[in-house]
Amino acid sequence: MKKTLLALSVVAALVAAFIAGRLSSREAGNDFGGVPSLERVEVVVRDAPAASESDDGVAAASGEISRTGEPAIVSPDQAERVETIRQALVEATETRSPFVRTLKLYAVAQDIPIAELPVVLESLENHPQTRERDAAQWALMERWAEASPRAALRWALGRKEDSSPQLIYKVLNVWSSFNDEAAMAAAAGLENPKQRQTAIRNVINSVSGRDYLRAYQLLTKYPDASPERWRYNSVFSNWAREDPQAAYQVASGLEDSEARRDALRRVVGIWAEKEPDVALEVALQFPDRQTRQSMVQGILYEMAKDEPLRALEIYHELPAGGAGEWALSSIYRRWGEEDPQAAIEHLSTNVRNLSLRQQASNNIVQSWYEQDEAAALAWLEAMPESSLKGEIYEGLVNSAAQNGKLDKAYDLLELMPLGNRRNWAMQNVAQSLAREDPQAALAFMMANTSGQARQNLSRSLIFQLAENDPQMAIRLVDQSPLGEGRRNMIWSLANSWSRYDPEAALDWAQSLKNPGEREQALSAYYNRLASDDPVAAAEVALQIEKGQVQTDLVRNIAYNWSRYEPEATLDWASGIEEGEMRASAVQAAIRTWGESDPQAAADWVIRQPKGDERNSQIKELASAWAQSDPASTAAWIENLPEGDLYNDAQRDLVQTWLRADLAAAATYMTDMPPGDNRDSAIRSLVQQVGQYEPGYAAEWSLRVKNDGQRKELLRQSLKEWGKQNKFAARQFVISNGFSAEEREQLMKAIE
Repeated sequence: MKKTLLALSVVAALVAAFIAGRLSSREAGNDFGGVPSLERVEVVVRDAPAASESDDGVAAASGEISRTGEPAIVSPDQAERVETIRQALVEATETRSPFVRTLKLYAVAQDIPIAELPVVLESLENHPQTRERDAAQWALMERWAEASPRAALRWALGRKEDSSPQLIYKVLNVWSSFNDEAAMAAAAGLENPKQRQTAIRNVINSVSGRDYLRAYQLLTKYPDASPERWRYNSVFSNWAREDPQAAYQVASGLEDSEARRDALRRVVGIWAEKEPDVALEVALQFPDRQTRQSMVQGILYEMAKDEPLRALEIYHELPAGGAGEWALSSIYRRWGEEDPQAAIEHLSTNVRNLSLRQQASNNIVQSWYEQDEAAALAWLEAMPESSLKGEIYEGLVNSAAQNGKLDKAYDLLELMPLGNRRNWAMQNVAQSLAREDPQAALAFMMANTSGQARQNLSRSLIFQLAENDPQMAIRLVDQSPLGEGRRNMIWSLANSWSRYDPEAALDWAQSLKNPGEREQALSAYYNRLASDDPVAAAEVALQIEKGQVQTDLVRNIAYNWSRYEPEATLDWASGIEEGEMRASAVQAAIRTWGESDPQAAADWVIRQPKGDERNSQIKELASAWAQSDPASTAAWIENLPEGDLYNDAQRDLVQTWLRADLAAAATYMTDMPPGDNRDSAIRSLVQQVGQYEPGYAAEWSLRVKNDGQRKELLRQSLKEWGKQNKFAARQFVISNGFSAEEREQLMKAIE
């Protein structure tokens, strides 16, 4: 009892220090500017708006900020004091309770003068334990950001370590709590596009939790800062909880089709929690099919929590394609979270589609196992041996391993029969083990696997070893036999290692003597660079040795960069020497841009000089645009001149449209003039529906202009129709006025 009271008193004291520290730093405002000689920073302003020069001002926030790299000058007395603080921080990180650890770290941070924070932070950079170092630096950065956010941001942006982005986001989140305008300006001014996008999302999420209208205002003020389709989600989630009707009206007006679809799904899903019937009625009236399906799926999922049978009834009453097959699986998944046994029994007797039943069963048993392990395992053990049973076991093992419950994961592995499913599950267990103890993970692999399974598991382990023990990962690669498995391991090591220590990863890749392995490692290294910082990758891409590595790098840069800054990407790609590499980069950028903002991409393409390059760009754009908005794509294609370009673009459009919305595509095809393009479109339609709707396919086959193609499509359609309904197929032949010879041939096809 005394120990408990003592522990509570310690926690209470830490909480008091935590609160007092926050109040004192908040009262201090921005008076602590930091000591210039210790900051070691320089500012390159990037489109900075005019504003106050205070630490939390907009102008001070905007721009790319980097450190000069010169070490701070530290006196002997200061060095001794910094070391004492560092030891106190390290001791605090060793506290087992996350809550108490956070309080202790913040209490230590509050006693550090603001001017000395950079030196203390740097003293932690060489700490051998990454997680402990990060925890201490997070506490210090929060303290610094509350007092002098601009200086804190400068320091975070100057670091090269992998944890630097997380520190940047930490500063901006704290900053947004008392000056959201400045924090948003700083996030929008980040040079690295990937960091900029994540930073904006974090700021908006933080602000929308307090004031969703303010968050929406910030997004509209910086419309081009982030093209991310999920950028509005937190805004409209919070908005819908207070006023779903208003949230729905505003979300419906978003220009970005992907962002609009995600936002509307959020709104109606929350709306359905209180008024499911109203939300469903509103959703079913939305004109865009994909958005309508997405909203209906969200409503049925929410409804299934309390009224699963009613959700299923509504699903089956909807017109064909009203909600999509995924909705059925989501209803059972939601039901399974509340009553897994009832859900699995209903699913087993009422759903014939094998793929859907497998997916839903897996989800339900996962929930069941979390609620009642014994009952779930008893049901699973009673199942006959099947791929579904192995898939469910694998899911349970993976879930246990990912949540750190390795003992349960081992027990579940023992229940699994030998085979691929068990091997895949072991990979996940070994990966989870490697996060804590790489040596133990390696021993687990050697004791439980051999042959191809060991190679696959070695590759999985390398992702973890690259962070914790790259030299062990190298030894693992060196011990593996030559072949595809070894090359895959090399790729995994170079790709993962370059995330944590890019210089060391590049040195290792360049040191490999085998030319094929060296190319594999360099390709993986540059692939990571293109993903994490495409702008930096673009600076080196054209300087490396020509070959497949360079070609792949340029294409990856174009894909990743164009997600954030498509015009800048295309300006860069257009400057590459004419040839296959430039064409590949431009097409990758056009496709990516066409998926997020097709009209802007179309405007850019049309401005390009006429020729083969522009024709390829137009076809690439039409193909990408058709994925999200085929009707608008069709209207745009009609402005193209007649010829091969028009024909190719229209054919690609129809094939994509048929897969997304067959009825709408068929309506478009009805207005197409007879000829090769319409014949090609009808052939695609017949191939897609002939097995399921042979009568419909036969009707369309009659419209084919080419005599030989028409006869062949009719023969295929009627042959399938005859398997399902001979009488109806024969009546079709009799009533359509075929010649005696053709009628005889078609009747034979039916038989």
